[in-house]
Amino acid sequence: MDQEDAESLAWMQALHAELIQQQRFKNWTNFLGKLFPAYLHLKKQTHNWTASNFFNNFSNNAKSKFSLTFAPARQTQSSY
Repeated sequence: MDQEDAESLAWMQALHAELIQQQRFKNWTNFLGKLFPAYLHLKKQTHNWTASNFFNNFSNNAKSKFSLTFAPARQTQSSY
């Protein structure tokens, strides 16, 4: 492998790593955008987790108000 090939390979590997990082950031932003409203709603229902209903299951209520599904993007292994 000559110098130009090595530089191209290093550039492609860096670009691939950057794209993976961008996708992870996008996934977390999307996920937290859905999770945070549900968190605030449950915090209000339980009076900041100090009420006696602290351990109650609110999942049915949360499903009707918030869509908490999350499908992470596939991460492929590169074979450089």
